[in-house]
Amino acid sequence: MVPQRRRSLAAQLAARDAATGRPLRGKPSPRLADLNGDGKPDLVVGDDGGAIHFLWNQGTPGLADLRENPSSSIAVSACYWVQPALADADGDGDPDLFVAGLDAVTLSSGRLFYIENRGTPAAPAWAPETDWLDLTTALGVDAFSFPSVAAGDVNGDGLVDLVLDDGQGTTYLARCLHGPPGFVFAPLVVLDASPTKPSSARLSATSTVTAARIWSSEV
Repeated sequence: MVPQRRRSLAAQLAARDAATGRPLRGKPSPRLADLNGDGKPDLVVGDDGGAIHFLWNQGTPGLADLRENPSSSIAVSACYWVQPALADADGDGDPDLFVAGLDAVTLSSGRLFYIENRGTPAAPAWAPETDWLDLTTALGVDAFSFPSVAAGDVNGDGLVDLVLDDGQGTTYLARCLHGPPGFVFAPLVVLDASPTKPSSARLSATSTVTAARIWSSEV
């Protein structure tokens, strides 16, 4: 029996493009999360065209096999260069989505949305666009150029906090004071303002959001 070889993420995305005939646009932004509760990490990818793709891991531990169901993708019509983050913001046991991106109208400012997962831990179902919560103004993301977002409970209070990168080398913490349906966030706190970071810096897809180290280099 010939042992199976592990494929890199780049190789699996290339296989995905070949299988669907719909290449991911621009530079993909991947995030890992168990979307269906089977204990295996699935892949959520944002692309430059404003779409979020879901690739389900049908492999075994140590040997991922990522497959996309095209009908499960989300079109974020208000944005280009979308950056997803996943966390259970409403405490119902399934991951919800935060999406940051470049405003498709101004092409110079950022946008940020919360998209509730109305499904179950085994089968996600995303809220329709009419029900997305726009957090852009509340968090000042409209002053960012190419925003990135990561989500997690930084201080252990059971609420999902956000870490935002403005695309120009500054990273901020937005500590959540009250969760959905209405979010309340504390004023942004600068975590890192390094002029040496490239303007394309993105929050890591695999980094854990902790108080000790929240920003890491691009995957």
